[in-house]
This record gives sequence, structure tokens and C-alpha cells, in this order.
Amino acid sequence: MIFEVIEAQRDWRRGEGEKGRKGEGALSAGERSGLWERLAQIPGVYVPALYEVSYAADGTIAAIAPNHANAPRRC
Repeated sequence: MIFEVIEAQRDWRRGEGEKGRKGEGALSAGERSGLWERLAQIPGVYVPALYEVSYAADGTIAAIAPNHANAPRRC
């Protein structure tokens, strides 16, 4: 899986990752969303930004649901 993650990051960086980048500081969440979408398609990779977590009254996780169209139902 690690090789798939590296390849996805490399491909993203060569393509859309550098579009409009001025070389100043870290990328914003909007600028990284394309990378997150690619990573989420790799089985076993969980991208927290693409999911909404709801909690039970006792603080345990009640549900994890995708909040993005390209996020798989299960990661």
C-alpha cells in the first residue's frame, strides 16, 4: 500500500499539486483536496477530511460517514 500512496502523491504533485503554487508555506485544504481524493481510492487508506464522525453520548464513535462524493463508504 505504501507504494500506491507514494505514487499517488508523486502523480498529484506533477499535475494539479503544483498548479498555482507560489512556493509560499503549506498548501491549504482546498489545494490538497485532489490528493486526498486520490488517496481515498487506495484500499485501506483513511482520509479524515473526507468523513464526518458522529459520537454517542458516552464519547465513543457512533458512526463514520463520507462527506465527499469521491470518498468510499468503507476505507
